[in-house]
Amino acid sequence: MPIMKPSDIFGLIVRTLGVCLFLWSIWYFVFGLAEAVGLVTDTPGEKTSYFVTGVPGIIVAVVLMRCAPWFVRFSYPGDERKRDDVA
Repeated sequence: MPIMKPSDIFGLIVRTLGVCLFLWSIWYFVFGLAEAVGLVTDTPGEKTSYFVTGVPGIIVAVVLMRCAPWFVRFSYPGDERKRDDVA
């Protein structure tokens, strides 16, 4: 039974944070789309705030999920495993 190293756990945490942020940002983006189309009517100007929050959140979430091995290598520089095998 393989035992996870601290770097493996850190990589898992970074990816999990990315997935949570992605889901939260998608919610904001979809709600902004619903307001832009007119399905939901709230106070004026809120659809802009949904897009301003949702789009950068999606970008940061994708970076967290795709670049998790880089974050692990940066945080654990002494780890001597192959680059493809990290996190």
